[in-house]
Amino acid sequence: MNRRNKRLRVQRFQADLDRAVSLFNVLILNGATCYKTGGDYAPLMQVDRRDIAESIFFEAAAKFEAFAYFCFQYEVCKRFRASASKAAFLMGTPDRGTEGTFGWASPERLRQRGLNLFGVSSFFGRLNVRLNKSTREDLTLAHLLRNRVGHDGNQARKKLETHLNRLHVPKNSRKGLSVGRLLLEYPAGSPQDERLFFVLLKGYNKFAVQFLKHG
Repeated sequence: MNRRNKRLRVQRFQADLDRAVSLFNVLILNGATCYKTGGDYAPLMQVDRRDIAESIFFEAAAKFEAFAYFCFQYEVCKRFRASASKAAFLMGTPDRGTEGTFGWASPERLRQRGLNLFGVSSFFGRLNVRLNKSTREDLTLAHLLRNRVGHDGNQARKKLETHLNRLHVPKNSRKGLSVGRLLLEYPAGSPQDERLFFVLLKGYNKFAVQFLKHG
């Protein structure tokens, strides 16, 4: 791997984020359907908009996880002069590589793994410096929401609770709160481009920009 690979991978990921925003604008802001045969077209119902937002976000979150994995792999190749195929066995275990190793989208796991492998001088070892607290919190929340959509387990729900205060979600609105509603409607009263969907995608982009600059 070289800096050209790095630059191209960052550009491809940023294009993926642009695509997510484009789909949001086309489907959620301007999407319409005919709910009755022969009837006029009407804007999508809110429940449909929430489901679409959740699906677009889930795809973007999967892209980010793959991108973060690449970033860590790039750092391993650079630091240890290893090939991409060999890097997986340094990132994971000598017998299985990274098979069964998860959490590549978690900023805290990335930081800890980077600290263990590279020390404090590396991009990942200094992730708490490269990314400010607000961005790290956004990436942590994005990782939890991705797990909430993918697994829908009690553990993901409990971890999510700790972030709802920051978003000023009323306690009486939290029961049955869907990821799509959270993405579209909170923080309540904020402009459209400051809702959580856009905040989390901006967090992904900030990670990419810092990696290109410091990685």
